[in-house]
Amino acid sequence: MNQHRAIEAVIERLDQSLWDTLDVVAYKTKAPRFMILTQMLSVMAIASQQLVDISPKSEMKIPASLYTLILAASGERKSTVDKLLMKPVREFEKCLAEQVDAAQQKYQIELELWNIKKKVLRKELDEMHKKGDEQPIIIEAWHTHHSNMPIAPLVKRILAEDITVAKLKSMLAEKNTSLALVSDEAGTLLSSDLMKDNALFNSLWSGQTIRVDRANAPEVHIEGARLTLSMQIQPDIYRIFRDSNGDAMRSSGLDARILLCEPESEIGYRQEDRDDSASLDDKIKLGRFSSRIDALLQEGLEMRAQGKERHCLNLTESAKKIWNDKFNDIEYAMRGGEYLEHYKDFGSKFMEQASRIAAALHVFKNRDYRNALVTHETMQTAIELAEIYLHQALIIFRSPEAREFVDETHVNKLLEWIIHNWDN
Repeated sequence: MNQHRAIEAVIERLDQSLWDTLDVVAYKTKAPRFMILTQMLSVMAIASQQLVDISPKSEMKIPASLYTLILAASGERKSTVDKLLMKPVREFEKCLAEQVDAAQQKYQIELELWNIKKKVLRKELDEMHKKGDEQPIIIEAWHTHHSNMPIAPLVKRILAEDITVAKLKSMLAEKNTSLALVSDEAGTLLSSDLMKDNALFNSLWSGQTIRVDRANAPEVHIEGARLTLSMQIQPDIYRIFRDSNGDAMRSSGLDARILLCEPESEIGYRQEDRDDSASLDDKIKLGRFSSRIDALLQEGLEMRAQGKERHCLNLTESAKKIWNDKFNDIEYAMRGGEYLEHYKDFGSKFMEQASRIAAALHVFKNRDYRNALVTHETMQTAIELAEIYLHQALIIFRSPEAREFVDETHVNKLLEWIIHNWDN
């Protein structure tokens, strides 16, 4: 598979608003378009996961969250792309933090006044008991006062960056929470105790209910939580990590749940071909993307506040057909002797990944996403994207058999050439 041609073919299929955003960011940053598209999908998943699940067939409900990992060297403009595309998410998070700060200040004042009144009532109760004269009015006032104790404001968050396992579980303990764990220096995150809890991330990816036992507190349940994982790392750091810690992620199935993006480098080929100052048209195009993401985040926050369930997306008949056809193709490819024989973990998650991508594309594109069915075109685009990410995994996770040959270097070079040029 030629990565550049495959990516450009998919981009041509995207909704105009997504194409415009990608084009502007590519002009501004000169970053690889595959990397930009992957980061866009991650942002769209953050905005969509609170709103919808997707059901490609009956009795199957899949979350809309995504796990992505971008492998790109220093100088590929990872941080610049992240800054542009994650701007609406970070501004929304900042707004939430300001609201929580204001609510916390109000709570502290109310709590202080409550404690003052509590002392007064306690003194009255003490006097009553000393006299041995029970006064129902004072007792009722005490009960009423305790029932009116101020409630600490709920800390609303959508982003987590530097966080422990215990803190992440605590943040996800509220029902139907939605979080994004992001890191532009994922080497530290991947090596942390947090990421070593592979079972936690596998369960969160699947949307399972998780019971958390705590030593000095009642057990809590993480129910209906959604987590999008967005990581960026330099390829050499990632490969060092895999040499020492990677086996557990592969054997647990976590690797198969991550969309890997290692774009062809643009370093040495970037040319300034126009004024780098932002044009009005560029601002409008980026503004449309940011406005849509902000609107979806706002809607998700309101849904959670009202206790509403996520909407479940369904497919048109033609979309169901290509989903089933591709499922059968992938299933066949996992047979002995076929190209996914040694990548069954990635193959088994392929259609779920495609469904998640389709959900993100559908919600972003359709203002009335609840009443619209996921179309054939959207599912086809999602499948093509999932194929690109699958072949990234085939290159990065070469099968053990390729390393059994004596002339390992030549065999691996040949395998990489075949994978890059395979025309499906």
